Amino acid sequence: YASVNAHNGDAQSYRDDLEALIYVLAYFMNGGLPWDEGGNMDADIAARKKKAVVDSIVAGESPEGSTSLVRSDSGVVITELLTHCRALSFDDRPDYAWCQAELVKAYTAATGREELMEDWEWI
Repeated sequence: YASVNAHNGDAQSYRDDLEALIYVLAYFMNGGLPWDEGGNMDADIAARKKKAVVDSIVAGESPEGSTSLVRSDSGVVITELLTHCRALSFDDRPDYAWCQAELVKAYTAATGREELMEDWEWI
């Protein structure tokens, strides 16, 4: 999982780490990513990734859009995180506390639980 900047060969910063993490989260939430299908060339993946990111952020995009990273109402957090990530300049650090709070809110909305489960509670 790599940011668009990584595909372009650009210098990377904190925002690129966050962008890569967002792709991992989107994969877990959706069971796949919009650019999984098609060619495996870096240029192909980068082009499909750029389109998916734009489609995910554009206002009015249906969550079920085929190229969007957001494929359900619970995935709206992906759009919020991507928007935050894309607003950062190279030297800016993401607001990690805000990101964590948004993820906890999404977890609570999806599960109805206000407290996170510890690993051993899943056993």
